[in-house]
Amino acid sequence: MNYKEYITATLSPLGVEAATIELILLNQNLVPDKEIMGKEDVLLLKKALFKEFTVYLPKQKTLSEGGYSISWDMEAIRLWYSSLAKELGEDDEIYNNSYVSSPNLW
Repeated sequence: MNYKEYITATLSPLGVEAATIELILLNQNLVPDKEIMGKEDVLLLKKALFKEFTVYLPKQKTLSEGGYSISWDMEAIRLWYSSLAKELGEDDEIYNNSYVSSPNLW
């Protein structure tokens, strides 16, 4: 399996289009036809997906235009992203549970 096939297989169930996959590969300087040789390559690809995903995350649950409609399971997408963040030890940009406490405003 090569880099492009891996990213396509990972993102296709989430409704990500081929053009977006090409952009991710370009933005992360990944060679689409490079074969995955081991865990290091998989980790590299997961990090690339993590870095790029919030940019390409659908902003709407559904989109309709000219009789064509597409919808996304936003909860599944968020859970996938959160799981990936946890696996990589990264901050979850979607489910950021931090809050600011301000009891002493004066």
